[in-house]
Amino acid sequence: METQPPGEASGRPGIRAPGETPAPFSLQALDNPYAVYARLLEQPACWSAESQLWLFSRHADCLEVLANPRFSRNIASARKRRPQDYPPPPEALAALSAMHNQWFLLMDPPDHTRLRAVTKRALGPRMKELAIHIQALAESLVFQARQRGGMDVISEFAMPLARSTLRQLVGADDLDEGLYQHWALCLARCAD
Repeated sequence: METQPPGEASGRPGIRAPGETPAPFSLQALDNPYAVYARLLEQPACWSAESQLWLFSRHADCLEVLANPRFSRNIASARKRRPQDYPPPPEALAALSAMHNQWFLLMDPPDHTRLRAVTKRALGPRMKELAIHIQALAESLVFQARQRGGMDVISEFAMPLARSTLRQLVGADDLDEGLYQHWALCLARCAD
């Protein structure tokens, strides 16, 4: 039996009734997240009955949901409030779920607010310097792409820019590139 989506969201324009939305954290979706992405492109707001959560792909919808305290970024918070509606993850995904629950970007206030303030104090002075580095690298990557006549945006722009920015941010310039790239790909896979 399919669980109905919570709240009145299903009556809003642009949000369709629950459909065959893949569970975003299933092993199947982790092996091929592009099926989930393709579904979100077809239907920008979907209820995943299996995962018991809404999936949004439109920027305006995401901003609205993130600003609304009725919604949670963290599935662990939802499990605490309504354990009957949010069963524990399958054993195969337990470690991944536990790791996601510790990411401060996926935390709700007040935890998110507290950690954001600490991070801002720690990183604030370096941000101007980092912004200059990011701008220069982005321009260099675009220049190289123009010289080649094109680029793969993920592998030739987004990944090198993210890796270099994180290395600068955490002061890991001397870390072995192969090891760092492996770690970065593992983290990116977890975020998919």
